[in-house]
Amino acid sequence: MDGVAYPVGARISYEETGVDEVISARRLGLLMFNLAILALAAWVATSRPLWIVLAAPLVVVGALIKGSSGRSGALAGAILLCAILLALSAEFHLGVFARDWSQRSLEQEAEVQLALEEEFDSLLTAGENVAAALSAGWSDGSIPAAPALSPGLRPERLHAVAVFGPAGNLLAWEGSHQGPVPQAVRSGSSRYIYEEGALFGYLYVTESIEGGGVAVAAALLRSDLPLGLEAPTDDFESAFRSRTGASIGIGSAERVTEGSVWDLRWEGGTLFSVTVSAPSEAETRARLELMWHRTVALLLMLGWFLCAMAARSDELVLGIGALTLPGTLLILPLSTLTGWDRIFSPAGLLLPGPMGMTLGDLLA
Repeated sequence: MDGVAYPVGARISYEETGVDEVISARRLGLLMFNLAILALAAWVATSRPLWIVLAAPLVVVGALIKGSSGRSGALAGAILLCAILLALSAEFHLGVFARDWSQRSLEQEAEVQLALEEEFDSLLTAGENVAAALSAGWSDGSIPAAPALSPGLRPERLHAVAVFGPAGNLLAWEGSHQGPVPQAVRSGSSRYIYEEGALFGYLYVTESIEGGGVAVAAALLRSDLPLGLEAPTDDFESAFRSRTGASIGIGSAERVTEGSVWDLRWEGGTLFSVTVSAPSEAETRARLELMWHRTVALLLMLGWFLCAMAARSDELVLGIGALTLPGTLLILPLSTLTGWDRIFSPAGLLLPGPMGMTLGDLLA
């Protein structure tokens, strides 16, 4: 006998079975990746380590399964593994942060006070330079005697510059100012003047003009508009809080009676006092969590895209991925991650259609 002849059909069946095994392995691997994405999204939403514990074996097993290691699938596994390592790093970092908070809070308070001194020194220097330049330019005619001053004369951190005549009448102006300018400022009765009302507080730097008049530079230090009104975000208090995370309160020495840590003094008196409220442990932890959560969320979106690329020839897995994306977006705290509170608020962004729903209603 020359050999045994196998039926052609049997060999075809064997090959098809092998292909089916590869396809099934690929499907299982990508399914595990999609489940891991949902689990890590739940970690971002809840900050519970349990979700990391659930996601880690899904990613590892999914990456090891034969057939799911195509280029896109391998990249998806690597991205998701990085997301898990970052989530573990976040848990470790936040644990260390909680243990070291007492020492860190003392250091943070010193840093805030130093930053406050530097910010005020810079603000006063800018006001002095602008007032001196405006006074000199008005006197020698290099600045045209017109009602509107050039915007280039006013630095960004100052809100208004002006020239007043000997009688306190306004001669030229550039910028914005809430309410009338006090008479003491118009007459230049002092080099530095702080005036506050119920809603706004301004610091003024004045410079006498040769031949009569006064040049003025004004900075908005505080704004206390009632809730529900659109408050300016460029006042000194708001800008300092945005840069440092510390809340400060500025007011006259009579108004601030407790907790003042910094005073601006001039000619033996206090122009105003500043109270400092350094970020609490909860606020600081929330900022750190947000940084980690945003990074992991970005990796999840990239991992999902690579999973979709790996499954583009498999309708079943592609359909699973199509369900994973909206599920992930519903789980993630998009309002917090993006900072777009108005878009995701139940009170805003009305969606088209007869239901009268907003995007916030849909995602709440």
